[in-house]
Amino acid sequence: MHELGIAESALRAVLEVARKGKAVQVRRVVVRIGARSGVEPEAFRFAFDALRVDTRAAGAAVDVECIPATGRCEECGACFAVSDFPAGGCPACGGARVDVAGGMELELKTVDLV
Repeated sequence: MHELGIAESALRAVLEVARKGKAVQVRRVVVRIGARSGVEPEAFRFAFDALRVDTRAAGAAVDVECIPATGRCEECGACFAVSDFPAGGCPACGGARVDVAGGMELELKTVDLV
């Protein structure tokens, strides 16, 4: 479960923000996880929750924003959800050359402190 290592890194970053901000505690943490990042959001949340016990982040609300996979047609430039990509190609022009444009995110977005 590589989510444990990712959660450890995220918690270190959160606690460093809290230390630099001279915070008594962390109120809220927002993490963005893309559908194509290879990170399972629930496994990340479970690991993060287990690791934050007895830290300044113990009582924080943890929000995970799941970012869908998106594609971009190389032929017409249209962007669309990968789940919308039909067998025939780009939903706008039918083109078959599509790049992944989103869904690879793995980001500590927000750390709210008290």
